Amino acid sequence: MGQTREALAPDDVVPADLGRYIRTIDELDFQSFDFSDRVVANAWAIDGGAWQHILFSADVPNVFLVIVVNGRSNDVHGHYVLDLNSHYGIGSDPTL
Repeated sequence: MGQTREALAPDDVVPADLGRYIRTIDELDFQSFDFSDRVVANAWAIDGGAWQHILFSADVPNVFLVIVVNGRSNDVHGHYVLDLNSHYGIGSDPTL
């Protein structure tokens, strides 16, 4: 079976210290995007909550800082920038 995914309300995100983690991220990892508002756009529980993917909005639409959290230990596993504009070219066509 594949992984199951369930949308979470921002209040259901595990209590990892995400703010502290974000402050430790090297500026180069942000790829010149601004995530300083720290707005949770989406959060997903994977495999029954074993993992959580928390997406923070950037200052540009369709760009997110994704933080991966171990839902059982509440430890941050890592992060990456998800830039849907460049990945799918959706920012280049205003009709999309």
